[in-house]
Amino acid sequence: MKEKINVTAGIIYRNDGKVLICRRLMTSTVAAGLWEFPGGKQEPEDWTLKDCLERELFEELQILVRIHSKFTETEYDYGKPKICHLHVFFCSPISGEIKLSEHSEFKWVHINELVNFEFTPTNVPVVLLLIKELGNWQKQP
Repeated sequence: MKEKINVTAGIIYRNDGKVLICRRLMTSTVAAGLWEFPGGKQEPEDWTLKDCLERELFEELQILVRIHSKFTETEYDYGKPKICHLHVFFCSPISGEIKLSEHSEFKWVHINELVNFEFTPTNVPVVLLLIKELGNWQKQP
């Protein structure tokens, strides 16, 4: 049986109803050039999944966030020796200006616009659930 690795992702939302998505570098070893909700792999020094997400968002984007609640979990087998177990949380930005280190670009988009982007396989079920749960609630201007 394959080992599972815990990975976190943040659905970071602003008061204007937009969420943050980031595009993976073309040089990424997995899902190069695809869009995702930012986050990363849990490391041994991370006591909790929330610690992991806070650390990853600061390392990759130079922002601090407030983590509110867990939204969902999903798994995907990329064919590697390990299975990605993704834990997704709702977050709001506290401070910092986004500076990319692990992504080529970022966008703030309305939930209903997410269908216009090609997401990583682990993020696709998250996007579909988010649209189903919140898409009708969030009206575009």
